[in-house]
Amino acid sequence: MSTVQEILQRELTRINLEEKRDDKLIFDPRFVFEKKGLYAIMLGMFILTLGLLIYSDIFSRLDVWICVAIFILLNGFFFFHITPSYHLDDIDKIAWKNCYTGEWYREVPVRSAVIDQILNSDRVSDQSKNEIHRLQALGAEIFFRDLAKMH
Repeated sequence: MSTVQEILQRELTRINLEEKRDDKLIFDPRFVFEKKGLYAIMLGMFILTLGLLIYSDIFSRLDVWICVAIFILLNGFFFFHITPSYHLDDIDKIAWKNCYTGEWYREVPVRSAVIDQILNSDRVSDQSKNEIHRLQALGAEIFFRDLAKMH
């Protein structure tokens, strides 16, 4: 692992601790309370579907119970939350965590203190430092993806 990658990994560890990104599944019904209208519509549609299943002669009691079980199972997604951690190895890789984190390495900027730490390191090549200076000259924020592949 290069010096730049070591520094970035320490920063990601700091971010993961600060934001409590621990890859654990936690009970968090906040979505239901924040999106009351959406949840009410979904519940209403379920009740209409259940009523149709019960009223119709085509469907058996087993079909009704399967519908209820599926609704309960899928509803679980609204009551639980996962906060996946950021890892340097995930950059530019397709992973299931992208569903939760998106392309964080293009969206989470590197703090200027970390960039200064890289620039002040004697173990970082002049080529890498010049690339950082070039990115800074563009005036845009520097993201983890921009620095992750530097040696």
